[in-house]
Amino acid sequence: MSCPPRPVAPRFWANVIKAKGCWGWKASKDSDGYGHMCVNGKEVGAHRISWWIHNGKIPKGSFVLHTCDNPICTNPRHLFLGNNSINLLDMFAKRRARVQA
Repeated sequence: MSCPPRPVAPRFWANVIKAKGCWGWKASKDSDGYGHMCVNGKEVGAHRISWWIHNGKIPKGSFVLHTCDNPICTNPRHLFLGNNSINLLDMFAKRRARVQA
């Protein structure tokens, strides 16, 4: 897929639905319900773009996780960085795993 070479932030903000709690996403979503958009030829999660806009670079190997567990949420106050282990622990603690241990 070819992405238009346009600035990311204006395209991001054009698709955010700001609300009191979670900020929704009105553009495309993947099969798991996560918002995404095309950046430099790649599909990138809207929550990752939100983190980047509000906090800067995402360290290599880091995940951007949701405290709210809402896959379309782009509110930076609902996002935190973690690694795969933290993501799995969070998933099991919140009983979101497809197979519970």
